[in-house]
Amino acid sequence: VPPPPPEAASPVPPAAASPVTQGGRDGSWAGLDARGNRPNFTDTPFGRSAWGLFREAEIEIHEEERRARRWSVTYYVLGASVVVLAAAAGTGALLELVEPAVAALVTLGAAVLAAVNTWLNPDAQRSKHRELEAGWATQLSYVQRVWESRPEPESAGDPEGWPDVLDSLERDATVLRRGVVPDAALPRWP
Repeated sequence: VPPPPPEAASPVPPAAASPVTQGGRDGSWAGLDARGNRPNFTDTPFGRSAWGLFREAEIEIHEEERRARRWSVTYYVLGASVVVLAAAAGTGALLELVEPAVAALVTLGAAVLAAVNTWLNPDAQRSKHRELEAGWATQLSYVQRVWESRPEPESAGDPEGWPDVLDSLERDATVLRRGVVPDAALPRWP
């Protein structure tokens, strides 16, 4: 049986796009309307650009959430390892149970892991990625709200002033790509 034909490679989603199934615990950030659909971006220059920014924000929300989880795991694994090794090194019974060289290695291991934990600072890294996740969620919301509040164009195509609105959204996305949460405001239509 031959495989089904591939769908057209269009950056614009179909009108009844399926809801996002990954990412946010409750799906609230996913940019979905009340029925669970994404906005219906049109195949115009502004529609394609807005869809690209929307999709980038969706992907980056997933990525920042994944990075924050990874730093959480690192935080607890390193912390628990330091506590266990320090407790073992701090007991006098360790010298009675193992050779002095092994006891010295356990003590050294606890010190090295504590230094690595301090140097990596996984708690601050986790917080940074949670902030970036929130920044991308704001960007996604702004793209959706700008798209849904766009004025009707006088003729077929995009509304007047769309390049200025798109530039504002693109500037915020550029700042987020650098790993900084912008002091963004919702762009307004002229």
